[in-house]
Amino acid sequence: MPKMRQLHVYDCALMAALPMRLLLATMLVAGSLVITVGVATPAAAEPETCPPVCDQIPGAAWIQRRAVPMNAVYRWPALGAVATALTRTTPRFRFEEICATPAFPDDIRKSTVAGRASVG
Repeated sequence: MPKMRQLHVYDCALMAALPMRLLLATMLVAGSLVITVGVATPAAAEPETCPPVCDQIPGAAWIQRRAVPMNAVYRWPALGAVATALTRTTPRFRFEEICATPAFPDDIRKSTVAGRASVG
């Protein structure tokens, strides 16, 4: 039969050290992840690096013609088929037109993809 001994203070310190070490390691890992994600800069999409068909909105992104109100009466065409691309036209806000604000040379709106579907 094993011999029993007294519980000393250093025994308690050794038992509590493992959870404290795990807590400290978890905090270090979580903190480094937060710093890594916070410091990471998003990559900007350039119009020159996209595939050749990125200058228009795909047909699947448009509303389905059965979902357009009054489709049973007017028989709307597929909006993706009648859409015209507005890409590289640099859409401007109304205040930019009124105030005659000059266009920026590296305006990020130049690489946006836009489209307009006119039915009628």
